[in-house]
Amino acid sequence: LHCDHTQFKGYSKDIRHEYDNIDYLLLLNNELKNEIKSILTGYNQGTKCLVVPNFIKSKANEKTLERKKQIISVGRLSTEKGFDRLLLIWKKFIVVNEGYVLKIVGDGHEKEKLIQLARSLNISDSVIFSGYLSNEETVKEIQKSKIYVMTSVNEAFGIVLLEAISQGTSIVAYDVRVGPRSIIKEGYNGFLVKENDIEAFVER
Repeated sequence: LHCDHTQFKGYSKDIRHEYDNIDYLLLLNNELKNEIKSILTGYNQGTKCLVVPNFIKSKANEKTLERKKQIISVGRLSTEKGFDRLLLIWKKFIVVNEGYVLKIVGDGHEKEKLIQLARSLNISDSVIFSGYLSNEETVKEIQKSKIYVMTSVNEAFGIVLLEAISQGTSIVAYDVRVGPRSIIKEGYNGFLVKENDIEAFVER
């Protein structure tokens, strides 16, 4: 299962009663594994839950690109990725951090809506919607950014956070139900912020 099971209506019922022929269910982190095991208790006793996290090949570069005054976020431009929340944060951030640019990498059906939101917040001059970039191009953009930010509404195990860590780029992320806390070690490779605490996010 490559996402948070709560995203699927009826999934808990299905896994209790309909999936008893599954030998193993692979989850992305221990929190999800423990939740699913609890859901199965007293119902489906045949399915074993295992954790197999997402991973990437090492992408450490010998030559470090010069860090720009750039903050980056990558993902599908859809509701669950919470880019509208990021733009609200950026509105406050840019007031006290002049000269920075927010680069949002990705495409999706929310793109025009997000562009309009940036305009209405009067932050368009410091926000770049790059559209789709290849993995190689994306990694280079992460490498030359000072911070990677994530404001998703839900996550399970974001590969892009591993990409940021592989490039030595610090992370600031909302501490959503599950996901980022499986990867981010507070104060070491990034910071977790209580959901919707815009002021704390800006400070971090």
